[in-house]
Amino acid sequence: MKDKIRGYIQLTRPYAAYLIPSIVLIAAICNGKPSVQEFLILLLIGVFLHIVLMVQNDYFDVEIDKRSPFVSDRPLVTGIASIRGALILWLSASIISLIITKIFFSNKAFLSLLLTLLLFTLYNKYSKNIPGMEYILGLAAFTSGLFGAYAVSDNLSTLSLIISLLALLKYVFNVGVSANMKDLKYDRLSGLKTKLYSSSTFIAYAILLKLIYVTVSFIPILIGVVSTMIYGFPIPLIILSLCSIAILVTLPRIFSASDRSELVTYAGRQELLSYFILPLASMSTIVDYQPLLFLLFLFGPPIWIKFSLRVFFKKDLPHE
Repeated sequence: MKDKIRGYIQLTRPYAAYLIPSIVLIAAICNGKPSVQEFLILLLIGVFLHIVLMVQNDYFDVEIDKRSPFVSDRPLVTGIASIRGALILWLSASIISLIITKIFFSNKAFLSLLLTLLLFTLYNKYSKNIPGMEYILGLAAFTSGLFGAYAVSDNLSTLSLIISLLALLKYVFNVGVSANMKDLKYDRLSGLKTKLYSSSTFIAYAILLKLIYVTVSFIPILIGVVSTMIYGFPIPLIILSLCSIAILVTLPRIFSASDRSELVTYAGRQELLSYFILPLASMSTIVDYQPLLFLLFLFGPPIWIKFSLRVFFKKDLPHE
């Protein structure tokens, strides 16, 4: 029983469980000041959304994963978690999320959540067979941000839209570049339609995505929807600039990685740096809402990643 419980926990990939909840919560904060009750409910639904995305992904890809030497220890492949159990888990998380949203939030929030779940399904069902599906997942991240914003107010703020757009761009890069590079060798052997080549054109495309991402992150400051000053110092501008530089400077390491493990390591670091942009781009707004919460958004994820990998996987690198 202990192994089975651990298997289902691993199925949800808990080390990544910070991202979607953060998108939902930051977008909500950027669209108003959610009450403690609204915040906690949105956190719960954000976790459910993460569970749906991860479990559904393994559910649809189980036959492919069985033939992969890199993810042969995933719970559905080893049989620790059952196909039926995975189906019940992601359907339950979906239905509960929709019911809670219908009870506590507006129709716009409900429709945004429903659209997010539908886009998740489209991505997970067809991502291995149709090129460009990372944009569908990006749209799901965007609508999850809209869900968080609409949960607070039916009127969208410019800042909440920008945060949602950053979430879209982040997932497009994570899946369209980092994840596809990890899958490329196996996908080619399996005859799957992953359109990715380590060419100068592809590298230029990846760099362009990151340049757009970094540029968009400065828009809230440039148009004045967030303050550049906190406690009398230009802290948001300085930290956002340093994080943006770190992203662009470390980006080439993904393309120069000598093996898959090294690629997973550098891609993980790039993903975490890109995540930091979300709270940094809205820093003054989050600090105005709750200063300690900003620190949690910033320092919580790296601590949680290390903790969950060691506790639930007994390793330093995830099942990727």
